Parts: sequence; structure tokens; C-alpha cells
Amino acid sequence: MKRKVLIIFITLIICGIGFVIYSNKKIEGVWINHYNTSVSTDYFSPGRDVLKIKNQTFHSYNHQANGGLIKEKYFLIGKSLRLWPKDSTDYTLPKVFVNRDSLFFEFYNEHRRIYKKIPDSLKNNSYFKLDFTNKAFRLESEKGIDTNYFDSKLTYYRRKDHPHIDWYTGGWETVSIDNYDFLLLADATPVIIKENNGNVLLYVLDEKNKLLKIKLVEIQLDSTDLKSLARHKKYYVDR
Repeated sequence: MKRKVLIIFITLIICGIGFVIYSNKKIEGVWINHYNTSVSTDYFSPGRDVLKIKNQTFHSYNHQANGGLIKEKYFLIGKSLRLWPKDSTDYTLPKVFVNRDSLFFEFYNEHRRIYKKIPDSLKNNSYFKLDFTNKAFRLESEKGIDTNYFDSKLTYYRRKDHPHIDWYTGGWETVSIDNYDFLLLADATPVIIKENNGNVLLYVLDEKNKLLKIKLVEIQLDSTDLKSLARHKKYYVDR
């Protein structure tokens, strides 16, 4: 009898370990923070980080952290996630939900972060490199055409919603993670950069949590654009 109980006990332990390993492997990959929201309020903001999950470690890339890399160890059991942050005591994220290619974190204060897993098809070859600095681009998608200019620190978006300001300004940087290339922005969801037969495509998550494809075309700004850009930098950036 004791032998049977021992065998059952060992079997349960092995099954439990197997389940934990499976749960931890299930969330591995590279994820984009699509948006953040709250269960009990109207709070909403675009996500701003890329999350790499591998070998029970979070690697969080965020432009607002000045390109800093945040690493945190985790251990997932069912829907309970234990973290061991650097220079901090451990704490618990109460709920973690994985739904195919989506990952949901619900914090103790009812704040939610929603992530989208990036498919392997959007990886680039290791030699791919695109420098945005001091260049202007036309962004073509099914939603229309936009214009962006990048200097060494800021990107300038063509504005269509303001009667007096021609451009909108925000910080930017690029980062490569496991052969994925990203454009990290200070005020918007990260953008995936994909080389395709000599063309450069951008992919961004839309309001339906689908990847919107954008064709990136390098252009030269005309004299009118250059003057309005210089005026914007003088009055809104340099002073």
C-alpha cells in the first residue's frame, strides 16, 4: 500500500513539473505591447515596449527607458506569475492569460497590459541594417499616406489634425532582437521593420489587434516641407 502511495506521489510530482515546464515554454517568444488599459476605469494608452521571453527571463525594450534593457526572472505556475526583479523584493502578478498569439497581464491594481506575439515570418536576415537618421520617408498603407522625417534624436510626423502645427515630434530608436528589427517610439506602439525582396515594410498593430502593412519609401522633402520643418524645430524643439 505504501509503495502504491509513493508511486502515485512521484507520478503527481513528475506531472506537475511537466505542466510547469509546458506553461513556461508556452509564453516564450518576442511580444509587442499593443496597449494598456484598466478593468475599472476608462484608462487607455498605447503600448511602448517589446518583450522577449526566454529561459524564464523577461527582456523588456522601451525607448522611454532610454534604450535600457530591463531583465526580470519569472516562474509561471498556471496563471500565477512570480517575478524576481533586480534590486527589489519579489512580488506577484496575480493573473496571466495566454490566448494563442496574445498575452495578457493583469496587475493587482486592475491595470492590464496586452501583448501580441510576433510571427517568425517577420524576422530579417542577420545582415539587414537600415539607418533612418537624417532621412525622410513616405509611409503608404491602406489607411493612407504619411510623411516622416528622422534626425538623430527625433522623428517628425506630418500632422493633419492641427491648424497651426505642421509636424508632431517624438523620440525614436531602432533595436534588433533575435533577428526581428524594431522602430521604438516615445509615444506609440513599437513598429516592426521587415526587409522583403529589396523593399522595406513596416508592420504596426491596428485597433483590431491585426498587423497593418506599411510600405516605406525614402523621399526628398521639397522646399516647402523643409521650411515648415525648420520653423517647427525653431519654435517647438530648439528653444
